Amino acid sequence: MLEKLLTYLRSKPGKIIQFNKVHLVYEKEHMESVLIANREVFGKGDSMWKPVERLLGKSSLITMPYGDAWREKKKATLDKLNSITEEQIKEIVAPHIEGLPIMVNIANLARKLTGNVIMSIYDTQLSEEDCKLLPEAMELLNTQLIGSFLPYWLKFMLPNKGRFEFICDKIGDILGGAQGDEVVTMFIAGTDTTASALTWHIISGETDPNMTVRKYPPIWFFPRVVERNIELFNHKFNKGDLVILLPIVYGNLPFGGGARKCVGEKLALMEIEVISKMLRDKYEITFVGDPSLTNSVTLWPKDARVRLKLK
Repeated sequence: MLEKLLTYLRSKPGKIIQFNKVHLVYEKEHMESVLIANREVFGKGDSMWKPVERLLGKSSLITMPYGDAWREKKKATLDKLNSITEEQIKEIVAPHIEGLPIMVNIANLARKLTGNVIMSIYDTQLSEEDCKLLPEAMELLNTQLIGSFLPYWLKFMLPNKGRFEFICDKIGDILGGAQGDEVVTMFIAGTDTTASALTWHIISGETDPNMTVRKYPPIWFFPRVVERNIELFNHKFNKGDLVILLPIVYGNLPFGGGARKCVGEKLALMEIEVISKMLRDKYEITFVGDPSLTNSVTLWPKDARVRLKLK
């Protein structure tokens, strides 16, 4: 489904595609206009982000309203991320590389390695078992986001809603409060998405992490809601319309743009570069899985198995 959509959009360069009240935006100039020049017009929308807020909490960088408190939180988060050095990453990664089996699922390995980095930043009390809940929650979030557009009476029919609520409650009980919101945000944003990019980087054979995230942006769409009528590029957006920004079409703005650009960009690229280099220096890597795209919030290959042979 996703691959068919990409083929269609790439056949329509320079366009903004509209289906009823949904607008698909994928050209760089158009995306920058939405995310940066006119960010006050294109908000995140209340009902659409309720599932995200339910998982991440109200004190998360992703769910907080833009303002002084948000800017202070962003600076504090950046300070933490920038304190991570290449040596620390190597120390975390090294024990897990020794003794790898011949055949591994690189996606699972990537999640473990990137998760260790985030846990080291926050010295979090999440156990390894608890951490397994977060990727599952990210997958379930896909269904819940779709549900935000359904009529009220249909939302109760969503599959796995009970499981999603259970995971949110459990994570809240373990962490709690604003610090908990921050840990969960960074674990999901810094583990699931970075692990996705690392997986694609390894199986694609790319050497430049920047090119990898352009070709395979971990979060392949950003939703926005039009807060007042506006016309851009001879295209009319009406209040209440949904705008879907698609960095995956041409590799534009994979980390977003403007004030809400991903705060973990530098850490993510550093993790990808260091971890992939360590693997490639030690092993000959052969991809034996299936690179077909999955229809989830985070971009993953259908099968991420690789064969590792010691050099």
